[in-house]
Amino acid sequence: MTNREQPNGNLAELLCALSFATGLGLSERMEHGLNSAYLGLRLADALKLPREEREAIFYGALLKDVGCTACAAGFSAFFPDDELMPRSDIMLVDPTRLNDSIAWLSRNVPVDSQFPSRISRLLSFLVQCGPIVKEAMRGHCEIAELFARRLGFPEYVQRTLRFQWERWDGKGLNYGLKGSEVPLAARILHAALTLELAYGFGGPTAARALAQEQSGARFDPEVVDAFLTLEKQADFWQTLEHEPTKLVILAMKPPTSADRMMADQIEVVCEALADFVDIKTYESWNHSRIVAEVAVGMGSYLGLGGGRADQAAIRSARP
Repeated sequence: MTNREQPNGNLAELLCALSFATGLGLSERMEHGLNSAYLGLRLADALKLPREEREAIFYGALLKDVGCTACAAGFSAFFPDDELMPRSDIMLVDPTRLNDSIAWLSRNVPVDSQFPSRISRLLSFLVQCGPIVKEAMRGHCEIAELFARRLGFPEYVQRTLRFQWERWDGKGLNYGLKGSEVPLAARILHAALTLELAYGFGGPTAARALAQEQSGARFDPEVVDAFLTLEKQADFWQTLEHEPTKLVILAMKPPTSADRMMADQIEVVCEALADFVDIKTYESWNHSRIVAEVAVGMGSYLGLGGGRADQAAIRSARP
């Protein structure tokens, strides 16, 4: 491709768009990843963290759900063609407390003609959910880690994505890391994404209550203290409630060496995006690459120049 259309530094905007897509797919709130990046950066600033930690938190927030398709196969086995699928508020449920899980089910199981079959599938899921949820969550995190690697992000960004769901008390379902064993950027990212979800469902009061309740359990107490101090500031939540939120938060982005890959290897970036979209099912694997090859063949047959044919292939490979 001879015409480089993407200037240096556009990676954050591309990943912001990707996070909007995963946000809609998982939480029905496309700004979730971007808002989590904002909360994470504010916490990093309050704790006076270096650039590397800020980079890991910001780009981790935009990339954290790129592995969401890893959950699809496991859940669809129990809930095929059914609207009763885990919603993003399930991420706020404390798996160590049975009452929380029962309360979530009572809010999300509709009482209709399908109620008996739904209850049957739910009971089957609950009996087997430990290994399934653990495998799905690990896949979610590890795919995000691999995606970051393919995009050229440094190892500390990859590590943050891998451990994004570890808990301070060591009761996380993925790797069981505890306390300071969890990288600091991952601790902050976990708090930011969880508290942003709480804010989305119940406003500042819900976020504050969750932080206080889970300090020393799900969250690092030092991170909670920083959050409780920050959220008292008048402008803390206002940034998330104004229309130009995207521009404001993207302007806060830390520098990253991965920007150079975006400028020099746009084809590689598009291939990575296409591959990770296609892993949702076995049937869709390699779909985007095949479409790109067909597009190039059609372009060659129609006599398009190499540059125009390559551009058509890249566009067809984009998710």
